[in-house]
Amino acid sequence: MFLAHSVAGEIKNGYDHEILNVQESLKTMTVMLHKNSDWTYAERKMITAKIMYLKRVLMYYELTENLLVQFKTIAPELYHEIDTIRDKKGRPVNVYVKFIPHSASNISAWGATYIDQVQGDADAYRSSYGPLTVSVQIWVVSKALLVLAHELGHVKYQVPNLASYVVYHRAQYTGSNIVGTIGHDLGDRSGRSAERFEKIFTRSYARYAKGSNRRFQNPVGLLSRIKKNSNGSI
Repeated sequence: MFLAHSVAGEIKNGYDHEILNVQESLKTMTVMLHKNSDWTYAERKMITAKIMYLKRVLMYYELTENLLVQFKTIAPELYHEIDTIRDKKGRPVNVYVKFIPHSASNISAWGATYIDQVQGDADAYRSSYGPLTVSVQIWVVSKALLVLAHELGHVKYQVPNLASYVVYHRAQYTGSNIVGTIGHDLGDRSGRSAERFEKIFTRSYARYAKGSNRRFQNPVGLLSRIKKNSNGSI
């Protein structure tokens, strides 16, 4: 089950697994739209809507790529901690990060790390990306990189302490067998790890801003630029 994840864990763009299909579908649908002049208005509207959706996925893929590079540049030590993270049994775990529009989120928080276990293995993290993976989603806000640092702090604690943390989480927050987003009770060690990552990132950002002539565009501005480069069709 875990063979595909056994070589090395990494921080990955959460759109990676779908991006080739998106690119091919976009190419195909664009050709279809231009070749079929006899389509009805409803048919053209449906294909146009699909094209816009695919372009939006590409846009957020590009945004995520850019922001992960920014994060690694500003706080390489934090990035490395998560890029090489292993669970309690020493298995590498991949961490998939997506920056998403508000409308695509089913929670009200700016960021979320989804926690679940592989059935039959309480130490094995699982997400929608499969076994030995973590899913992190961040809203596109001006402080999105700080939010990412916070969520990666949760990941830092939870991955090697998954079994005990799930027991704690269920007892402290939900009392349920369904584990959702993580909490911030005063005794929550995952929450304290998230706060520690935030502080380290803030200090790293201050050092970077002071010692470098390069200035990164904030996530909201970067998203606007990417939209503009896509000819305003999204």
